[in-house]
Amino acid sequence: MLAAKVYIFRLAVMLFPKIIRIFNDMQKEIDAMSAKRLFTCLALCAALLFGTISVPSVAAVNRAGYAAFSYTDWSRQQGRSDWDDWKDFWEEWSRSKDWPDWQNWKESGWNKWPGWYYCWYWLFGFNWVQWWNSRSDGNKSVPVITDPPYYYDEIDDYNLYFGHLSAHSSLSDGEGSLKEAYRHARDDAGLDFFAVTDDSGMFDNAAEATLADGSKSSEWTGGKAIADTFTDSRFVAIFGYEMAWNNGNGHINTFNTNGFETAGEAAFSRAGGLLNYYNKLKKHTGSISQFNHPGKEHGDFHDFNYYDGEIDALVSLIEAGNGEGAVGSDKYYRSYDYYTRALDKGWHLAPTNNQDNRSANFGDANTARTVILAKKLTRDDLYDAMRNRRVYATEDENLEIRYTLNGHIMGSIVNTASDEVRIRVKLKESGSETIGKVSVISKGGEIVTSQTLAVQSYTLDLTLPADRPYYYIRVDQFDKDIAVTAPIWVVKGSSNSGISGTHGIILDCSNKTDKDKTDGNKDKKDKNAQKKDEAVRNVCDLINKIYTNGQNISQSAVKAARDAYNKLKEDQKKQVDNYWKLVAAENWKVWEEYRSKNNDHSGKKAARQKE
Repeated sequence: MLAAKVYIFRLAVMLFPKIIRIFNDMQKEIDAMSAKRLFTCLALCAALLFGTISVPSVAAVNRAGYAAFSYTDWSRQQGRSDWDDWKDFWEEWSRSKDWPDWQNWKESGWNKWPGWYYCWYWLFGFNWVQWWNSRSDGNKSVPVITDPPYYYDEIDDYNLYFGHLSAHSSLSDGEGSLKEAYRHARDDAGLDFFAVTDDSGMFDNAAEATLADGSKSSEWTGGKAIADTFTDSRFVAIFGYEMAWNNGNGHINTFNTNGFETAGEAAFSRAGGLLNYYNKLKKHTGSISQFNHPGKEHGDFHDFNYYDGEIDALVSLIEAGNGEGAVGSDKYYRSYDYYTRALDKGWHLAPTNNQDNRSANFGDANTARTVILAKKLTRDDLYDAMRNRRVYATEDENLEIRYTLNGHIMGSIVNTASDEVRIRVKLKESGSETIGKVSVISKGGEIVTSQTLAVQSYTLDLTLPADRPYYYIRVDQFDKDIAVTAPIWVVKGSSNSGISGTHGIILDCSNKTDKDKTDGNKDKKDKNAQKKDEAVRNVCDLINKIYTNGQNISQSAVKAARDAYNKLKEDQKKQVDNYWKLVAAENWKVWEEYRSKNNDHSGKKAARQKE
């Protein structure tokens, strides 16, 4: 080590005079250089530096700017025939920037850049371009808009968490303690979350408990405490209960309550007991409930009767698969037909698939899973996702599904006046098999369209008629495993689009008062959500005022809408579905200049029709 240090020191002493001599020579050259030549060299260096930075930064800015709007969609809604021309304009305008496309460099204008740029790119710009080409979204070229998306797309906004929402411990009719259940689900099954939902009628002092207060049951309070103990940043333990009727009503799991009710209580055991339980839940608007294993054996909730808007906001889940037997065996029960039946009866539900464990194999009895789409792995985030139906059911523990319609994630309610909807389905099979048949399902189990994918990763991009009440995704794999997502409901209305908020609020960006809105939640949390929704509606109204008279643009309204939009928080901005109308208005002058120069619109349209 000492010898190495001595060698480095001697090398530095030897090189130092030479370095000083080089700098002196450079100083002499600069002194002898004319001002014009010096300026030229400095300008060249600045151009090289700008070229190094500009390509990725310009690409990133423009990609973010264009991802939120589509003038073409607005043209269709207005009955205009020039949306193809707008597309031509945007393609031509994008190409005129000569942004380098690493994959198609000859066509993109990359070959037009001077030779020195390639050297500079290789020395300094390589890492930037490599970063762009290795992005997680799979888009490996500098973006040139060929078919702009209609809306901001939430398809990558949420993480996927795998687990179960129904199981029984020794507190009721299951094997194994509550601690053993959570530990096995976390450490052996490798789940992200796990819910134990014992039969409430078997808790101690059950007769003295109410939905508001279960403190007189030590098993209830102890169960909630144990769940809190097992919950951390990598695992969420949930403790709920099951209302298990034996009279054909069905079974219901309920989560996020201070207490519990029992099916044996007089108000719930006699005729009308199911409806009475619904009315009880309506007084506890923070609760979340799930229809368990609907079918002939336990009941189908009187053919999913007693629907109303308030209870629809509180019962947000339904089991499409149930059982701890192997998938496909007689100990495993599929209820996909009942899932569709409930949707057709008006319920807004997301499907789950739970093992309903009673043996000590908590979470790994088979490959079925419930998957929740949430921002973070916390109990509050999971509850928010469950309440808003960001959930899908799968019989394959490795199948990832992300699904949006017009940019909105599964479970949403979307208001649109367009005759078409854009559906995107991002799928990934991380196991040894491929994806299989992917179908878009609607009312009555209708297969709207389907494609078979013999690959392990794929993103479907579909445009379908907006003439059905809802659309959900079903995947049938080659080994006969099935997965189904929550639907996205389509409400045909004005040109102002909206997405459902918590508890069924629909942001339709209209001039209706708050009294006209559907809101089944009265607690403080949803009052804050209502304030946020009011801010979004205000921006939507300002955007609508831009178009004061047909196609004329009010520039003052454009400025007012932009200023109001910029004041919103990021999650609020994502709810402004007609943001593209604002961007289109801001680019109106550029579009008109292009249109005035291009007199060959009819020829292009005729050529397209021939194709």
